[in-house]
Amino acid sequence: ANIWGQKISVRYLKSGVKKLASKKMLGRETSSKGEQAAIKYITKKLKSYKLEPLGFNYIQSFYTGFSSKKKNDYYSYSDSAFNIIGFIKGSIKPGEAIIISGHYDHLGKTSKGIYFGADDNGSGISSILEIVRIFKLAESKGFKPYRSIIFLFFSGEEKGLLGSKHYVENPLWPLNKTIANINIDMIGRSDSAHLNDNKYIYVIGSDKINPKLHNVVNEVNQKSLSLNLDFKYHDPSDPLRLYYRSDHYNFAKKGIPVVFYFSGLHSDYHTPNDIYKRIEFDNLLIRVKLIL
Repeated sequence: ANIWGQKISVRYLKSGVKKLASKKMLGRETSSKGEQAAIKYITKKLKSYKLEPLGFNYIQSFYTGFSSKKKNDYYSYSDSAFNIIGFIKGSIKPGEAIIISGHYDHLGKTSKGIYFGADDNGSGISSILEIVRIFKLAESKGFKPYRSIIFLFFSGEEKGLLGSKHYVENPLWPLNKTIANINIDMIGRSDSAHLNDNKYIYVIGSDKINPKLHNVVNEVNQKSLSLNLDFKYHDPSDPLRLYYRSDHYNFAKKGIPVVFYFSGLHSDYHTPNDIYKRIEFDNLLIRVKLIL
């Protein structure tokens, strides 16, 4: 992991966030034209890396259940949304899989402006795309993962974890062969508790299903980057209830071990000020190295 972690590129991370948080994406609201632009961008990147698709052309569609009446110059709503899924086959236990996930949808555009969602969750999606690139680079050099790795980009998270809910009810890989879910949501900024500590990341939920995952998270960190793993939000009774608020939770409800990586809330959260220029790419790079 250390060898390949050195190959993670800030240039690629910047390119991904800049694209996902651009005006063209119009805030990537579920089922909107902006989200369709995001789907086109993500699937194009996956094809360029020659990632094998799960589902037809990387797509798993699902019914959202909300009204398609809201239309204006920016949106053409449907009642369908789309998860994006690809995988790399494992070398020793190819029938077992680890899912690396993040949501690519955001809040769209309102009278207040475009909600660009650079951190939420452009940072996570750009990170996963870079992890795909590194895994495929390693594969081309003869290094394949022990288990299969599924890369899952969810829609509908901001509408109530809809994409992950649909996936766990309609899995494209058997849930009893899904070993863990690593979920990445908002890892590009620092919160007020860590303004003088850039080498940190919040770790949420890793001990809830299987303590082995929690131990692995700690051991990997100790042997590599020695980041400050902050378990403040680890407790499900925490007032912010972050354990319940991202896509990993739907896997946890199915008894699948999960870990949620997160860098904290900030004043730009869910506002039009969550923009590309405010992403801390040096910090993002360190966090992606840990996750890889």
